[in-house]
Amino acid sequence: RDIGVTGVQTCALPIYLAKAQFQLKDYAAARRTHQSVLEIIGNDVEAMIGMALCNRELGDFDPALGLLEHAIIQEPHRAESHFFYGNVLRDVKDFQGAIDAYGTAIALKSDYLEAYANCASCLKDLGMTSEAMAFYDSALMLDPSHAEANYNRALLLLSELKLEEGWRAYERRLDSETSIRKFMGGRIRVAPNWDGQSQPDALLVIGEQGLGDQIFFGGMLADLAKQVPNATVCIEPRLIPLFSRSFPSLKFIGPSEVYTQPFDAQIQLGDRKSTR
Repeated sequence: RDIGVTGVQTCALPIYLAKAQFQLKDYAAARRTHQSVLEIIGNDVEAMIGMALCNRELGDFDPALGLLEHAIIQEPHRAESHFFYGNVLRDVKDFQGAIDAYGTAIALKSDYLEAYANCASCLKDLGMTSEAMAFYDSALMLDPSHAEANYNRALLLLSELKLEEGWRAYERRLDSETSIRKFMGGRIRVAPNWDGQSQPDALLVIGEQGLGDQIFFGGMLADLAKQVPNATVCIEPRLIPLFSRSFPSLKFIGPSEVYTQPFDAQIQLGDRKSTR
């Protein structure tokens, strides 16, 4: 891997380039760069893992699994390879295989937080709720602020009708990339939280999750219209015409319009205060 007496590794720069391309979400370019490394030096584990991650992002799951299997054969004690292998197995709905892979990763690295959290989600997918809860709890012992573990644990509690604890935990969804933050394009805080009782002059209600969820939560807007008839509701733009006809006293906007006007208070559409 070295050039002459300089000690410069021939593949260091391409690997860094591939990682930068991956961070920029140019997965096809990153895959080509990793491929060039493998063509030069053969079974480089770092390049195999990197190329596998690119394949996963591009939806090419079988090549990703093959590369990760080779990486595991080359370095069987590398916990990250087993973790990434579990992620791809979960993508293809091989939940038991994913659980086994995460278990191996945890056995090799006992504080592997993401492996605990992802294993818990697989167990939840298989309906093994008590086992899933134990793994979420293990993840949160390592990092009590872990957003995804808190969010998914909350959903599990609510599905088990453990409502008081579940609703408290569900507040952590505001930190999750899978919920409101994604809908709002990253920023979710524009005003203080509404207490659910007062009548602010400019209340913003933020929709969350997908189109179907917003339609489901929309059933509560009739109550909102009675209490704060001038409220503004941020929803999927496709729903604006329908909701505007159904609730004429409320104003409906899309996410891009939220930051063009000031608000006195805000609340999320799925918050329990908005169900009272």
